[in-house]
Amino acid sequence: MATFTASIGKLTPVASGTHVSAAEFTAVVSAERVAFGRAWDLTSSIDQQLRQTITAPDAQDVTEKFHTARSLMILVGGIAFLLALATAVAFARRAARRERTQRQDAQRLAYGTELQQALELSKSEHAVYNLLTKALRDAVPQLDVEMLIADSSRAHFSRVLTTTNDPEHTDGCGVVSPNDCPATTRGHTMQFASSDMLSACPYLQDRPTGTCSAVCVPVSIAGRTVGVRHATGPNHTLPAAGDLENLELSARRAAERIALLRTFERSETQARTVPLTGLLNRRSLENQVRDLTNDGVPYALAYGDLDHFKILNDTHGHETGDQALRLFSRIMRDSVRPTDLVARYGGEEFVVILPDCGADTATIVLERIREQLAIALTSGRVPTFTVSFGLATSADAPTFDETLAVADQALLTAKTAGRNRVHVAAQPTPDSITKPEPPRPQTDTTLAGRVL
Repeated sequence: MATFTASIGKLTPVASGTHVSAAEFTAVVSAERVAFGRAWDLTSSIDQQLRQTITAPDAQDVTEKFHTARSLMILVGGIAFLLALATAVAFARRAARRERTQRQDAQRLAYGTELQQALELSKSEHAVYNLLTKALRDAVPQLDVEMLIADSSRAHFSRVLTTTNDPEHTDGCGVVSPNDCPATTRGHTMQFASSDMLSACPYLQDRPTGTCSAVCVPVSIAGRTVGVRHATGPNHTLPAAGDLENLELSARRAAERIALLRTFERSETQARTVPLTGLLNRRSLENQVRDLTNDGVPYALAYGDLDHFKILNDTHGHETGDQALRLFSRIMRDSVRPTDLVARYGGEEFVVILPDCGADTATIVLERIREQLAIALTSGRVPTFTVSFGLATSADAPTFDETLAVADQALLTAKTAGRNRVHVAAQPTPDSITKPEPPRPQTDTTLAGRVL
């Protein structure tokens, strides 16, 4: 074998492309063939000797070992196959789970985007609640969802939406105050697999429609938890993770939109009203009266002035004067219809617009204001004062400014006649109409140039 290996080695340069002479090539090939022949003869001799030497028991032992080795090989191959199969199944499940998660994430993203776009088109809280009702019916149709929002005092809940088709005959959450709701007080989502659980919310127990599961999602508006979204389903069946995320997502997006609408409304209200009294300011009143005029709506106009207000202010101080202004403003708001307009026109002067109202009916309204003021002053919290009104209608003059001038003349007549009364303007001639003097700044408490 060593000779044969050496002869093979001599052929290596020839195989690698080294140039050799013909005689040298013939000698190398001949040596290799001679060495190969000798190795063949040797292996044939060894084979013959082994055949003569191995006995039957040895052959049986070899056969058994062969079969054992083959069985072991099959077993190892089977285990390797099973391991490969298990690995493939695990990877397939992982890929399916990843694909399902990606699909759910895409669906939630699409739902959130569509909901956000729809909410941006909602111009009022009522529109937001209507939109959420439809969105929740589509997103979680298997759940009964309602939303409770606290009133301005944060003392009572009111239901602003429900996804049930027959809310009058459906159990709702019985909690009446934010302070009584566990989810609202704790500020995080709470889940109850069954209303029969010992730790279940007390307001879930003993429902006429039977046991149920529930999820309560707190609703925070402008950083304050003022509501709760309450979803019920079959007993011992909590919402899937995706459904819970949809409930929480819609609650957040709705709260953000409501907070924005309330902020805008508050800013708009501040721009339209006088901070001290909460009544319309002069510009807002004139704009709204202009709309009435454009729509052809007739109206009565009352020009009011607090009697001897300068004396009250000088005697008792500006704080008492402010209390008197706030009290009178509240009485006027409570004494007129929601569609009527009440404005602080300057200092202690007020203007009331009563659409679709004649002079006789307007007089009754103004007398009621005077009566309610007298009743309110009996508490003694504010010194006694009275008010005088001059009354005109849009039929008395062609424009708002001219009608205001007519009412102002009637107010001066009421002052001259003894105050604390309502005077209705007589039908004026065009030459008798004069413009009212400009109202004083609201911080001015004088009545310069006017009859006190």
